[in-house]
Amino acid sequence: MTPLAAEQFEQDVGVGDTMTVTFEDGSEAEVRVVGILEDSTSRGPFEGFGESGRIYLPADPFYLTTVESPAAGTDQRAYPSAVVVASDPETVTDVRARTEAYLTDGSDAAALLPSEFAVEVRTNQDVLDRLNSLLTTLTGFVTGVALISLLVGSIGIANVMLVSVTERTREIGIMKTVGARNRDVLGLFLVEAIVLGAIGAIVGTAVGFGAGYLTATLLELPFVAPLEWAAVAVVVGPLVGALSGLYPAWNAARTDPIEALRYE
Repeated sequence: MTPLAAEQFEQDVGVGDTMTVTFEDGSEAEVRVVGILEDSTSRGPFEGFGESGRIYLPADPFYLTTVESPAAGTDQRAYPSAVVVASDPETVTDVRARTEAYLTDGSDAAALLPSEFAVEVRTNQDVLDRLNSLLTTLTGFVTGVALISLLVGSIGIANVMLVSVTERTREIGIMKTVGARNRDVLGLFLVEAIVLGAIGAIVGTAVGFGAGYLTATLLELPFVAPLEWAAVAVVVGPLVGALSGLYPAWNAARTDPIEALRYE
């Protein structure tokens, strides 16, 4: 059993303890714990990828589901799934094809399987492909949300800078009167916009890491910190700030000092 399973009882279960297993028909059997795994992760992709409490029993004699075999005429155990191990990774495709052909045409399953059911043979690669497809879809969705967030953020920075330019019109006029050049004013407001973008990127990255860690902890999943994406965010933030503040800074640089000094 897994550690999480051993901890689900009133007293933690240890190796050598006995347990009572109750079957669907009401019968009971005494079993002895022969080992506890090091962790509670799955032993294979078909069990899922999360940690959970699992108890493993040998099929003989605890698996009781049987059905009459059309070929032998006797009751035999019927399993909802079976694991076939290829001796060589290069033969996985061939083993899969032969297994599917046997279950579809040459086994009792072919005769006993209801018409609305079908045989499905999956390999570890199939599971990985499905997972990669899911991750690709999720990544695309998150990327779309990120792009929308960047657009909203850039509009927000542009609005803030436009308001700042309007409120500091007299200040801009004074700066130009004492000798500030257009590029000096342009650089001043561009730096402010870049700082806003950088602060937003740093704070957003920190909040994202915190939310990811909290979610992973609540779901009992391992937390993986994508440092490369954090670096991208730190670079993109100032860049978005510079692009968003370009028009307000250019507008401030073109301000007529005489009109600016008259501004109330």
